[in-house]
Amino acid sequence: MNGLDPLGKIDQICDRFESDWLAGQQPRLEDYLGDSLEPFRSELLKELLVSERELTTKHDRRHETVVRPDPRPAWRDQSPTDPTTSGHPYFSTSEAIPSHIGDFHIIREIGRGGMGIVYEAEQSSLGRRVALKVLPGHLLSDDRVRQRFEREARAAGKLHHTNIVPVFAVGTAGGQPFFAMQYIAGRNLEKFSADSETVAGMGLQIANALEHAHRQGIVHRDIKPSNLLLDESGTVWVTDFGLAQVADQQNLTQTGDILGTIRYMPPEAFEGKTDATGDIYSLGLTLYEMVAGGPAYEGKDRNQLVKQVTTAEPPRLGKRVPSVLKDFATIIHKAIDRDPRRRYRTAGEFAADLQRFLADEPIHARRMTSAERLQRWSRRNRGVASSLGVI
Repeated sequence: MNGLDPLGKIDQICDRFESDWLAGQQPRLEDYLGDSLEPFRSELLKELLVSERELTTKHDRRHETVVRPDPRPAWRDQSPTDPTTSGHPYFSTSEAIPSHIGDFHIIREIGRGGMGIVYEAEQSSLGRRVALKVLPGHLLSDDRVRQRFEREARAAGKLHHTNIVPVFAVGTAGGQPFFAMQYIAGRNLEKFSADSETVAGMGLQIANALEHAHRQGIVHRDIKPSNLLLDESGTVWVTDFGLAQVADQQNLTQTGDILGTIRYMPPEAFEGKTDATGDIYSLGLTLYEMVAGGPAYEGKDRNQLVKQVTTAEPPRLGKRVPSVLKDFATIIHKAIDRDPRRRYRTAGEFAADLQRFLADEPIHARRMTSAERLQRWSRRNRGVASSLGVI
């Protein structure tokens, strides 16, 4: 392989990926990126994404009598037994898949999420492929769920940004609300891991998208790997605004509601406090996970996870991944600070520091000193600190 030119190397790696996929090994893209450097790494990732998409499409066509959710898109099943999810109604999986909804021919189901079922569909009048999100029939009588569904369509429809999945159409067919979005051929970022620079590049795209949404008065409130899509060109897309808070609309959240995915929720959200810094925190945790190869908080049940998120801090990224670049770790830990006042004030500031890191320029975030970490630990553990004579 050392004698091959870059294109030959890419072809050889893609061939190995396809062979492993066809052998039923369920290969992960990141395992084939290895230690490759830019710009080779980006080109290799694009080709691997194309290969994965083609293999999945061929498999679906050969098994078209079997309807199964695609595990890669953002809209995944969130059942009441999932300890990391809160605020989502339970969806029945027994509903028949329709052949048409209004002007849309249904191709397959690609997922179920907090506020609906998503199908891959073709808009007959325009001949274009879309992701069609519908509200299931058994939830049509729930006014609050219906309002949330309609709010998601309006929120996403207000946003026009390179890294936000656009809404093409909103309507009702046979009494069933729906909205059509751009179909993103690719995968979500669940279980995706990579090096500091690759993750920082993805984080930069997402932070810029969030800055745009926040400037429009929209807070996402559910940023996590499964709500971020990576397409075949390497572009990352933010999707699923089902829990979004919109500045100019009535708040549908009731006192005591806990909305979002617990593992990625900021601590203050458990007290009913949500603003743009919560999205910054959730994005920071997502980037932490992508570099660490696992979640920042690893609680196995709901109660344990809630306790970790509300009282503990994730391990220093440099200890989890000794090879992580220090400036990148500093940026991440500023974004996921438990105190919202210590985080980046805006997603734009977060993006700017990621851009400085990628350009090899001095970042604005600074590393916390050992004395500062001890002081903050003492405030959280006053009894133990007092007994040790720390305070």
